[in-house]
Amino acid sequence: MQRYFLAKGDRAGGAVIVEGLPTSTYQGADGVRVELSTVYMKTWCDACKKDGYISPRGPRHAGTAENGLQHALSGDVNACGCNPPPVFQVVRTMSETIGDGDIARMSPAVARFSAEDSSEDAWHWIGFSLRDEGSYEGMRCAAHFADGSVETGAFDAQNTVSFARPNGSPCTNVERRLKKFPRGTLREIFFREVAPVCGPNFLTPVPPIWQGFDADELKREINELLARRKKSVARRLLCEANISFYRFWLKDVWKKVETAIEKSPEEPGGNAPR
Repeated sequence: MQRYFLAKGDRAGGAVIVEGLPTSTYQGADGVRVELSTVYMKTWCDACKKDGYISPRGPRHAGTAENGLQHALSGDVNACGCNPPPVFQVVRTMSETIGDGDIARMSPAVARFSAEDSSEDAWHWIGFSLRDEGSYEGMRCAAHFADGSVETGAFDAQNTVSFARPNGSPCTNVERRLKKFPRGTLREIFFREVAPVCGPNFLTPVPPIWQGFDADELKREINELLARRKKSVARRLLCEANISFYRFWLKDVWKKVETAIEKSPEEPGGNAPR
């Protein structure tokens, strides 16, 4: 099996890869140099008018690019709103060969699909990407599917997690699980992002957030706060002073949050994390 490296600008129907590695390029016979792409890099689909990403499909050799992800290969698909999703198929001199012996050494979940499978088989891969600010690498999640099964996984450095679904069962719900998320990272998120927004409510007799808590509103305010920090050095200095204040005054609140996390249910049973 011959699989060819994908690059920025490669198309699959109405889908086009819009992201590549500036430091990893390929020059074709036409003299044009293009940036090579890795799995989960961004795409755009003219057919469904949605942003997407390159979803891995089929066996590939181990090894990663400089961003820590595996190179995208012909046969990978565009995860967007199209069903079935477009399949990237290119031919260039830069490729990798995968023999029967290579496939035999791979896990069944990875070796399940080959580059000759139909495009319908490709839809059995499903992925999710967090749009929240900051890194959530390592955070666990549980995906619930219509057939009653539950898959668990962890978000990568691009805040993306994916699952192979051989039976094509659709996902009905995804739960983010904090219990096994690095506790130090959670503590920093609490004091640096949550406390500056919610902390002032503890200083009022009847906090308005207790009268009507809105999770979406809280997330919006946190994202706005993070954006303001990026734009102004003075704002960052003021925020650091506030964070030090909250570390002292809200330390007991954090202990209660930590206790609640410890008492949260264990992850549901299911297949091993991918």
